[in-house]
Amino acid sequence: MIGHLMNKISEPSQSVSATDTFVMSALHLQSAAQGSDVSSVSVATAALLKPYGLDERQLTSALGTIMGSAVDYADLYFQSSREESWVLEDGIVKEGAHSIEQGLGVRALSGEKTGFAYSDEIVLPALMEASKAARAIARGSGGGAVAVS
Repeated sequence: MIGHLMNKISEPSQSVSATDTFVMSALHLQSAAQGSDVSSVSVATAALLKPYGLDERQLTSALGTIMGSAVDYADLYFQSSREESWVLEDGIVKEGAHSIEQGLGVRALSGEKTGFAYSDEIVLPALMEASKAARAIARGSGGGAVAVS
């Protein structure tokens, strides 16, 4: 199952944590929910693409931007992680925390050179900019890092 729920209980306080992490690679997609009637692609599409206004056609376009002469391989990585935790003492909430981590990454390989680019926004303009940056880094002669925001 791609979603993961953890419950931790300790005495005299009780701590509950819930984490959902979704990861999708455009070229390599794995699901921990093997044997499920729901396909990995439909789960990833519903969790990572649709909420951000993306679709498979746009992913194909981004990969098309990266690939071409001098780029041998490329992949896309998407992550959306939400965590919520509560600490209860005698049935009273003493602590609460919530965090969201999300973003996308692009990797392009050209011979022995690798270009990486990322954004913490999952939107088409960021995906396209990261795709162009990863391609430029992989094809370039110098080294460096490019952050796409």
